[in-house]
Formats: sequence, C-alpha cells, structure tokens
Amino acid sequence: MTSSDFSQPAPDAWSLALETTSKQASLAIGKAGRVVEQHRCETDSAKNLVPTIQSLLKNHGVAVPEIRSISIAEGPGSFTGLRVGVTVAKTLGYLADCPIIPVNSLRLLAFQAFQELANADPQPTPRQISAVMDAQRKQLFVGHFSCDHQLQALSEIQIQNNESFQASIAADSLVTGPGLSKLSLDEAVKFGNKDAWQPDAGSLLELGWQEWTQGNIIDHWHLRPKYYRQSAAEEKLSS
Repeated sequence: MTSSDFSQPAPDAWSLALETTSKQASLAIGKAGRVVEQHRCETDSAKNLVPTIQSLLKNHGVAVPEIRSISIAEGPGSFTGLRVGVTVAKTLGYLADCPIIPVNSLRLLAFQAFQELANADPQPTPRQISAVMDAQRKQLFVGHFSCDHQLQALSEIQIQNNESFQASIAADSLVTGPGLSKLSLDEAVKFGNKDAWQPDAGSLLELGWQEWTQGNIIDHWHLRPKYYRQSAAEEKLSS
C-alpha cells in the first residue's frame, strides 16, 4: 500500500509507537511526532503490552479508531518481542484502519544517537554511527549509518562477531546500542550516550512521523517481523 491509500498526516492526528525488540518494551502516544506520554514495561512485556496501550489511550481520551498511524520496530531483536509487537500492531492497524510505519531497530538506535549529536554543545563531529544489538551465540546485529547531514544506511544489516565488528568501526565513527554492554572495545572507540543505548518508543514515534510524511508506510496486511536470522531450533533442523 502506498501513501495515496491513506490520508496525509495531520498535526492533530494521534500516533502510537510500539518498541518490543528489547527485554523491556516501551510505548508512546503523541501527535505530529511529538510525544504526549511514554511508558516502559518493566516486567513481562508480552503480558502487559495490551493493558498498557489501553491505559495510554484512556489517559488521553483516545479511542482506537482515532489512531491515525502506528510505528513499530520491525527488527532485529528478541524473537518473542518481535512476534508480540507485530501481532499487536497488525491488530490495531486493522481496527483503526490506519497506516503502519515499520522502522528498523538499528536505524532507530542510530537515530537516537544522531539526535544526541544534534543537541550537543559543542557538537561532536563523527561522520558515521554504528549501531549494535545482541544477536546471541556470541554474535551481533550491526548497522552502519552516515550522519553528515541526515541519517543514511551505508550497508545492509550484518551479523558479525566481536572481532569483525571492531574491525569494521571507522575511525570517525560513534557506536551505540544495547549490544555494547557485553563487549570490550578499544579505548579509542567513541561511544554514544549510554542513556540512548536502548531503543526508545518516544524516538520511534518521532522517526515514524518523519517516515510517514515521506510516504514510507504499509498496511497491516503487509507487516512482518524481520528476524535477520533463523532461531536456534530452525538452524538445528536445517543443518
């Protein structure tokens, strides 16, 4: 589905953002890319996701048909979290008859670091952001992004081990993401603000709004999680 199939975003349109790729899911509701309220599920994200959405909507007197867009982190990330998040987003998209805005999880992390750089005073000068997430089995999901003027992917999402990731970090790069918590990197590596290492629904809502204005939307029928690798059970069966 293209942007012509849905009305263009309006300043008073309610948007919802679901980030379920990490252990602690986060949700945000807002208008025109501005967060009105945000909530992080501290425990049992799968069980609490729907009740938390209901609470956010109730707090602001928003009925499901009034939701005009849903941004969702499409992966990579937790297999279970992705399945739950995508299922909920598809259901809400059907009920609200609104566009879905899928956002790559590593792009979201890079966007958060990019925003931190834009707000820094004086502004640092990295030309590249490398975002990493734990891919299990001593591997990482890795995304490299240019940040000269706007965020642009430099390559496809890769799965790397610690050594190959370190070798791929450019000298003028800043690194960010939850995958860093398990790594021991060279002291010369520039790290993003640790507070922005976790994917955040508020940033997802803002980035999703930007994507919507550019027509980068789909309908709920076409939404799929992007795992970027087989599960351990699937790999065992195929070996």
